Amino acid sequence: MPTELHNEIVLNGVRYPVVGPIRRFMASRFPPRIIVGDIPPSAHQHKSRIRWDDWRGGIGIERLEPAKDLNRAWWSTCNLSQKRHLTLGPLATQTAASGVTGVWDVGVINERANVVYATFGTSVRAYAASDTWGATLTTLPAAATHSLNVRMGGTEYLVIAHGGGYTYFDGTTWTDDTTDTRYLAWWDDRLWGIDSTGQLWWASTIGTENNDAQLPLPNDSVTNLFVGRAPDGDLILYCATTRGLYAHDPANRRFVETELALPYHPDNGLGAVRWRDATFISAGLGVWRYINGANTAVVGVVGPDLEHGVPSARRGRITTLLSSLNHLLANVDATTAPSDLTLLQGGDGYQGGFDSVSEVVESDAGYSWIGAWNGQAWQVLWESDAATSAITTAHISNAYNEYRLWWAQNQRVYYMKLPRDIINPDQVADWDYATAATHEFPWFDAEDAYGQKLAIVLTVDARGATATETVSVRYRLNDDDVTTTTLGSITADGHFEYPFPNATTPSGTAFRTIKPVLVMARGTTPTLTPDVSAVEFHFERQEELRMGWSVPITIPAEGYGGRSAEQLYESLHAALISATLLAMTYRNRAALDVGTPNPWDYYVRVVQMTGTDETG
Repeated sequence: MPTELHNEIVLNGVRYPVVGPIRRFMASRFPPRIIVGDIPPSAHQHKSRIRWDDWRGGIGIERLEPAKDLNRAWWSTCNLSQKRHLTLGPLATQTAASGVTGVWDVGVINERANVVYATFGTSVRAYAASDTWGATLTTLPAAATHSLNVRMGGTEYLVIAHGGGYTYFDGTTWTDDTTDTRYLAWWDDRLWGIDSTGQLWWASTIGTENNDAQLPLPNDSVTNLFVGRAPDGDLILYCATTRGLYAHDPANRRFVETELALPYHPDNGLGAVRWRDATFISAGLGVWRYINGANTAVVGVVGPDLEHGVPSARRGRITTLLSSLNHLLANVDATTAPSDLTLLQGGDGYQGGFDSVSEVVESDAGYSWIGAWNGQAWQVLWESDAATSAITTAHISNAYNEYRLWWAQNQRVYYMKLPRDIINPDQVADWDYATAATHEFPWFDAEDAYGQKLAIVLTVDARGATATETVSVRYRLNDDDVTTTTLGSITADGHFEYPFPNATTPSGTAFRTIKPVLVMARGTTPTLTPDVSAVEFHFERQEELRMGWSVPITIPAEGYGGRSAEQLYESLHAALISATLLAMTYRNRAALDVGTPNPWDYYVRVVQMTGTDETG
């Protein structure tokens, strides 16, 4: 507008004279607070809070929905079993090296007569409580694939399958049998085995085999042989395969398909076990729950791949499922590179060939880990170092009068004490804890993914903390899972407050999304652990800055700016009812602003108009 004209505004291209100063004010309003979790009535009226004090929902939520996911974690190696107790996980003990040289895997772990045995390549050795594996007891004809501890004819046997046959030990003698065997099972007072072609056999006297059913599938389809519940309530043999689950029909010496119809997957059934009321079958990182009933079957999915899954370095395949008192245990291999399947396109039967496609669940270079499901939630009992080898086998045993999980990884055998009941850290003084653990909260956006918020303070209530039993309090911002900022370290009991960005300058930290991270550690005493009972995050919601203007306009009777009074009035009324924002300015561009958009141009909405009209 011409510089010689003063005391006017331009609204929607129409000039209006003003009769007083234009007053600027802030039109933004302070957003109402958000309260998530158990917050006392005395809480600040403008600051929002979220409180975590229950961890029993388990892992698997990457982005938090406070209404339903408050007790969830994204990833954690802490013990998540108790409300208001976040502690170190259970201690894993690495046993002595076997003494076997070369490149090999620990094929199986099992027990006989209160002694644990393991196969290191083809060398079978026994563990001694003094932490030695001793000398080779026998050398298998081939690497072990499966094992069983069973009593036949009054004699307890350790039976080890190894592809070309099976080897059995009666406490004195190791005997090799050449009947091809890949997997073993005990059912109907008989020893059963199946080979890589799907040929099933049985023996009522060990060493004397009788052929039974033949699986109607290609070679190398078998992934497991186990006992589960039939629709009539009896226990029968099941065979897990890459193409689904098959049930053994002993009367007709055949295998029949079950209601659990799974698509082809190379890892179908690597984990297969009966636990509590159901049979559980793994496929990649998924777990199928299969319950048989009279003329019906209930199938559900319960694996750690549900919801948001797990972090990419923990993705992989379940290689073993085991049944323990409190948990269904899953050994996960996330150490191998992703691979492809080749499907053949054809008519009836098994399909294949046209293109290479990705696996249903791809594996990823990363960590091996042990997951535990209590019927409702998954937690992590142990994880390996990054990019090492897979967990190759596992076994639950009470050998040496200790209820333990045994497993093998990276050519070493480990064990971990399993609880015989639910462990409350306040009530147990002899439980052994891991040396370190990390708890990673889900990303939190205050249910406003793009709006800016201000982090004010993070508080932590801790017990059991000392100079050696510590909790490092950290956070990550704005979906950045690489950069972690440390707020402080807890080394004593109490309530601790950590202002953002620090105590020296508590000005707050702007964020879109934020994730607290707790890193716990202990000293040399295995029965001690830091214990976090609650975490609170205080923040402010921030609405986008919006300005308003109060403008006193007069409409001269003679009109203004080339428009009559009636035209000015109608233009102002049109501005009031406009559905869109309108351009408004009342200042000229300064000399320093030449070549840039006018900083005094605004798009506004007329929200209120009051005034007086003359009659006539």
